[in-house]
Amino acid sequence: IFDLASEASFWQQKSRSSHSIGSIDRNNAEVIYKLLKPAADATQSLELQVSSNYQWEGSGDTEEFIGFLSETIESAVLDSLDDVWRMKNELDVAPYPEVRMRFLLEAITGWICRILISYLCSSNGYSETAAIWSRPFKQVRIQMSRAIQLCEQWEKSCLFFTQQLWASEASHRWEGEPPSLSYLQNFKNRLKEAVFQVLNLRGTYEQLVWVFSPQERERLGLSARMDDFLCKNLPTFSKVSADENNVFSQFVYSPLAYNPYSSDQWYIAVNLFSDRIRAAEEAAVPHLRMSLLSIFQKCNPPNILLIFLPGAKMNEDPPGETSIGASQFFVEFQHFGELYKRPLIAKALQADREMIFGYIEAGVKNLREEFSRQPTEEPDIESASLNYVRHGRNIPNQVDRIVWASQLENRTREYLKLADSMLYDLANYDSLKEKLESLIKKVSKWCEDQFRAWCRLNQAAICRTSVSDGAEGAGGSLEFDASRTLLRLSTVDGHLHVGYPDGLVRLQREVRLLAGLGYPVPLQLNKVAALAETMYRHAIVLKQVAHFYNSIDSQMIPCQKALMLKSAMAFEHLIKFSHLKEKGDGKLPASKCQERCITWSQAEEVPIFISKLQALASNLMEENRRLRKIHYELISKVIFPIVSLMDVDLLRQQNKWRETLMTMRCCLSEIASSGGYPADHMGPWWAHLDRQLYKALEIQYLFGLETLNERMPEMRIELVYQQSQLSFQPPFEEIKSKYYREMRKFIAIPCHFRGVSDFGDSKSRTENSLIFSKIIENQSAGFYVCYQKAEFLFSRLRASMNQFQDWVALGNVDLEDLVDVQCREISDYESNFRALKRRGRAAEMLPNEIKIDCFTINCVFVKNSIEQLLQNLFDALVNCLRRSVQADYVAADTFLSGAVEKLSIRPQTVEEMAEAKDKHATLAKEQSRLADRLCCAEAKDKLLRDVVGAGVDSFAKTKAKWAKFQLMMESFKLMLNEQTGVLKANIESRVKAFEGHLEKFCARWHHLRPSNELLHSGDRKQCLEAVKIIQHQKSEFDEIEKVMTDLKRHCSHFDIIQPDFSLVDEIRSNLLETEAIWSLYEKFALEIVVHEGEDWISFR
Repeated sequence: IFDLASEASFWQQKSRSSHSIGSIDRNNAEVIYKLLKPAADATQSLELQVSSNYQWEGSGDTEEFIGFLSETIESAVLDSLDDVWRMKNELDVAPYPEVRMRFLLEAITGWICRILISYLCSSNGYSETAAIWSRPFKQVRIQMSRAIQLCEQWEKSCLFFTQQLWASEASHRWEGEPPSLSYLQNFKNRLKEAVFQVLNLRGTYEQLVWVFSPQERERLGLSARMDDFLCKNLPTFSKVSADENNVFSQFVYSPLAYNPYSSDQWYIAVNLFSDRIRAAEEAAVPHLRMSLLSIFQKCNPPNILLIFLPGAKMNEDPPGETSIGASQFFVEFQHFGELYKRPLIAKALQADREMIFGYIEAGVKNLREEFSRQPTEEPDIESASLNYVRHGRNIPNQVDRIVWASQLENRTREYLKLADSMLYDLANYDSLKEKLESLIKKVSKWCEDQFRAWCRLNQAAICRTSVSDGAEGAGGSLEFDASRTLLRLSTVDGHLHVGYPDGLVRLQREVRLLAGLGYPVPLQLNKVAALAETMYRHAIVLKQVAHFYNSIDSQMIPCQKALMLKSAMAFEHLIKFSHLKEKGDGKLPASKCQERCITWSQAEEVPIFISKLQALASNLMEENRRLRKIHYELISKVIFPIVSLMDVDLLRQQNKWRETLMTMRCCLSEIASSGGYPADHMGPWWAHLDRQLYKALEIQYLFGLETLNERMPEMRIELVYQQSQLSFQPPFEEIKSKYYREMRKFIAIPCHFRGVSDFGDSKSRTENSLIFSKIIENQSAGFYVCYQKAEFLFSRLRASMNQFQDWVALGNVDLEDLVDVQCREISDYESNFRALKRRGRAAEMLPNEIKIDCFTINCVFVKNSIEQLLQNLFDALVNCLRRSVQADYVAADTFLSGAVEKLSIRPQTVEEMAEAKDKHATLAKEQSRLADRLCCAEAKDKLLRDVVGAGVDSFAKTKAKWAKFQLMMESFKLMLNEQTGVLKANIESRVKAFEGHLEKFCARWHHLRPSNELLHSGDRKQCLEAVKIIQHQKSEFDEIEKVMTDLKRHCSHFDIIQPDFSLVDEIRSNLLETEAIWSLYEKFALEIVVHEGEDWISFR
């Protein structure tokens, strides 16, 4: 027998296998089977649901299955067992054996353990691991807690039935020992241990996953889910021994399975899991250290102790720095709380934990000092400790100190919790824990003493009697008398008081606060607070009404009090006498009102009275609000600095002033007629509004006088350029006359102004209209300034022409002559065109209008004149540039025509050759100058084309001539070179011919040369003939020398080697020698001829 179902099956088989149909054993078996069958069916149904993974997961109720199991055990199993045990009393059958019942209870105990293991360790549908590794933390904790409660409930039920209920049964008494539940107790202990271990392991793993990035998790072999990690690492653990593999497999798939002979396997599996995550733990140490460092940095390192010090105000840190309080500091540590408990990590972070230990010690020390400085009496705000900070509004000091102490106790408990979770293995941990627990006890005891003192104080206050007139507002008494009147008028200050102590409101707040903190409030105080709570709603309404009554005078506008006199008297009349009229006794004297006022005990009449009181108060309030709203709407249009008449220009927006005044008059007339207000009641309001209008008018009038030149209605003037000068249209004198006419009209405005009381009686209208004319008398000193500013305005108007004087200066000169004189080079034209372009852009920037206070000068006409002058200058520049280009082209064309003609002549002789070379050299020099001139002309033509889009038409023809001239210069040079070669050949042939002629001459000379013997011969005739020969040869030789000189010159000219003419020198010397001899003879012969006719004696 393993469970209830097998027991029922046993009895069913026994009932069918009996030999005799009516035997006693068969009847017993049938009865037992019928009694056990409902419970057996219920248990089998639960087993089927668990084995088929029924929809308990994600059902929303984490306790649904275990609760259903508990209900089945209570309502089906135990009832069936009790019926089976008691069946002897009801049926005539043999009792159920006690030994078998003991075995059955023990079998059911095992079944309960098995079904709890099956449910808690069932697969989750995503993997084959136990669901305990993947279900949410809260769900696992609740389910395992409920499973432990179920085990304890079953243990108590077994003992109750066997030792109490069945042991006292007379017909069938339980006489033996109770069933052995040691397996259940051990399983329960395993659950208690597992609920801690499983959640600890899961927390460790999930915090490890949270520490690392996805890349680090992949490197360390960590999965996002712990069940996936366990499944993935089963093959790794299979490399160890088979026993350890089986242990870890059971740890993964059924971690709650219990076997008394293998209880140590759980710890072996936990150690195997720890070994597998050791590498991840080691890798997590730097991350955790950086996390601690980041927490300290967030806490502002210079003030790190602040997070552990009491009363530290983190919001006082410098802007931009992040600070966290002690509670947030603990939350940061709780993110990795399970990791800090791991031995490996705790050892690696030993220094960091010791530093935190030191901070906590300092914090505990300051907590103790703060607690020791707490005031023993109720402190005033001035005398309280600097570390004492109030924790609520409208809370007495005593209760506030209790709240403060409770918060100090909570902070101490947080320190203790942090120390228990992280610092439990440090050397001075026990001493720190003792200090914390001691401080907690002291603070708790001090809070209890303060609470008892508060109870005594309030209980004593309840017993006090009510104080006299007006004392209820002090809050000293807590006595609430239901026979007290709701409202009472004070005879001292006339204020209305409510018969409900203010201390009750405070008491209700304190009772709720202390009860929320867990303090046991005495019954007497609870009753008083509950009684006060019943009337609290009405009391609050009455206090509001009383406050309205006491403060309505301050809410009324003084000038409107006469308008609300009727409504105020009706409200006060209701407070004093309305309750008497309801009883038909409205003529009772006021001295008896107190005896007939409505009290708190008249619960049915209180709401009616309050509703009537609220209605009248609401009417009075609405009337006051309506009149105040109208008043402020009117005032906002008159004196409010944004949307009022103070911002409405009295010069330019006089129509708006008239419309506003008309609107105000209509509004006031409508209010007077609809509210039934008489004229004498409206008079103060009218007078007040007229004085506000006076303020607005005076401000705008003064502002207008000060800025009359700016606020005057706009006058438009045109600035024109006519007859070579600037002038205004209309003329300046006409502008001045119009301005002074408008100024006089503005000065006379207060004399004709009427206020809002213009529609009232004649007396008030006359009185109020006189106040506005006084503005002229009060502001008469401003007229001089007004006229002075007018003259200054006209001087500024004249000066507005100055900026245009330089622009129109071009209209006074002849632009063509100016350009001819100033522009010589192309750079002059370029700079002038650029300057003209800049001036054109600058002219565009000239204002179209000039605003000088109220004058608006239209400058469009003068700008058009300036643009025309600039265009005229542009045309003059273009014309002069065109003329310059044409002049350059004409000069170039003349030169090129003469040069082409000269280059067309071919030299034939050496002289012509020399002349041609001189002309060529001269033209080459002129060519460079002409090239520069043509280049300049071309640049000017290009500039002309860029400026106007068209150049000089003759430029192409001149350029063609220039190209032809350059070609002819080159070809003429080549022709000279060619002709030089020809002439060189001619010279060489001439040299040879000359040499032949010279030799012939030399031969003739030597042949014809007369000898000296002829002189001695005395043959005069032959001698004279010889002289003639010599002279003839001499002349011929001179011709030869000339030819020789020409040949030498030509050779030198054409760089030809000088020929050897030494024969010429020889002939010359011989000829000269011979000539000298015979010239003497010739001279002698001639003289003889002269004297040959004379006689000798005469001659002597």
